[in-house]
Amino acid sequence: VGTTPERNDKVDLYQDLGTKAHGTLSGTAAITPSLADGDLHTLTAAASADITVNAPTNGTSSDVLVLLMTNPGAANSWSWNSVFKFAGGEPTWTASGTDQVAFKYDGTNWTESGLDVQ
Repeated sequence: VGTTPERNDKVDLYQDLGTKAHGTLSGTAAITPSLADGDLHTLTAAASADITVNAPTNGTSSDVLVLLMTNPGAANSWSWNSVFKFAGGEPTWTASGTDQVAFKYDGTNWTESGLDVQ
């Protein structure tokens, strides 16, 4: 495990986090990352979709979850389950492109540990 990336680090956050596997989620409504699929997930929103990111499943204390969030260039909104805690509040996500956010699990909450908004 490498160093924890700082918010707005312009690096691929997952390079330092020792990812186990890669999960892929896409949708138009609700998505639920599962740590059983790995700690790196690509989330792809449908055009003009309102996406809810549910609480991850299969997490254990100290787990890290990295999300690569892709917006297709249309107006999208992202809603987050209350277990996600952002440092300094939820950022404004890129309208067209891919953003990266990393969270660390304390057994109750997933706290942001790195962020790269394009």
